[in-house]
Amino acid sequence: MFLNNTLYDNGICNNSISIIMKIHNEKLINITFLTKSDLCYISVTKTIDRFNYNRQLASRHQFLIQNAYALTVYKTQELILPNITIPLDSQLGKHILQSVVLKYETP
Repeated sequence: MFLNNTLYDNGICNNSISIIMKIHNEKLINITFLTKSDLCYISVTKTIDRFNYNRQLASRHQFLIQNAYALTVYKTQELILPNITIPLDSQLGKHILQSVVLKYETP
């Protein structure tokens, strides 16, 4: 999932779903996006975000992508998984994940 609107002219915006096609090195990757009209192949480099944390200057180097997963309600009914992972970082936990109800069944 793309994280901003810098590629809007190419039909790619925040939350556009993509597939990583090739990892060249730790600074460059190739990504394919499905746009309204076509497939769009883009090379993406890491960006540097600078910010203050506890009154100290800090920076973060990252690709502007994030893992995205989806399961339909139909496919998950009565699904029993031995382990699950739920990311609870401040962004996801604060804005998207309001509450999580997990049902645990023993065999």
